[in-house]
Amino acid sequence: MKLSKHPVVFAASLLAMGVISSIAHAASDQLTPVGKNGFQAGMSYQNDISLPLYYLPAYQGSEEENEEREKREAAMNPKLPNNHVDSVDPVIQHTMAPTPQMPNPILNFPGIQFPGVNCNCAPPDTNGEVGETQYVQMVNNGFQVFDKATGASVLGPQSITALWAGFGGVCETSGDGDPVVLYDQLANRWMISQFAGSGVPTDECIAISTTSDATGTWNRYGFHLGNNFFDYPHLGVWPDGYYMAMNIFNSSGTAFLGPQAFAFDRQAMLAGQPAGFVTPGITGGNSENSFLPTDVDGTAAALETAAAKAWKNQ
Repeated sequence: MKLSKHPVVFAASLLAMGVISSIAHAASDQLTPVGKNGFQAGMSYQNDISLPLYYLPAYQGSEEENEEREKREAAMNPKLPNNHVDSVDPVIQHTMAPTPQMPNPILNFPGIQFPGVNCNCAPPDTNGEVGETQYVQMVNNGFQVFDKATGASVLGPQSITALWAGFGGVCETSGDGDPVVLYDQLANRWMISQFAGSGVPTDECIAISTTSDATGTWNRYGFHLGNNFFDYPHLGVWPDGYYMAMNIFNSSGTAFLGPQAFAFDRQAMLAGQPAGFVTPGITGGNSENSFLPTDVDGTAAALETAAAKAWKNQ
């Protein structure tokens, strides 16, 4: 099974093998073998519930102060090997529709301004997500919450690490960005994440809002993934877990080891309980192309059916 080609099958296979249910038996400080397929499991080394984010003090840094900082990446990323081969795109569109199909934007409003929050960084790693009533934007080390009906800011801009204030460890003191924000439409909850580490990123810090309001309280988690350089985290929401793909380098960041997939215990994280993760490890080595997890866009019933069919057809 090639995870890069079958992310849906990876999700279904974890569910079918009952691996998710085995996470609770893993230790919090190391990976534990589970099942018979080379999977390993780990636990969150810490979790708690934050204060409401609207209690956070406003970010006080000025644009002038940020501009005095050296321009850089939020975290210096090692370079991937270039295995690209040019070829003809078999599904390229050669004709345009007779009339434009894309509707005009409903609303335009400014997001987080360059040079960002606590980081004079480029590229900005900008991403955002729309929820029931809010839009959340992340840029490098900062995030901001907007009213999606008016475009007015309701929180921030604020440092991502401020979300982990009082949590302790590298999630609070050594967050390095590569941020991801997602809206779990099946539970009406937000997810915010960033990687962290003392020296190189070894941890993934994930927070799940306790309600659909991104300015409220959050279930906060710290996960130690290992001693390698865990880079470029990308996450997806699925009915049976939160899935993540990363590019893995050796601890000095000088050699690419390959991409790696992870699945986190979504139900435990929604409930604010200690949560675990499973991973098949590096499955294809440094010649395998990076991959991305599948993300929910539809109803839970439809997605579970699609995953079950994909697994059955293998």
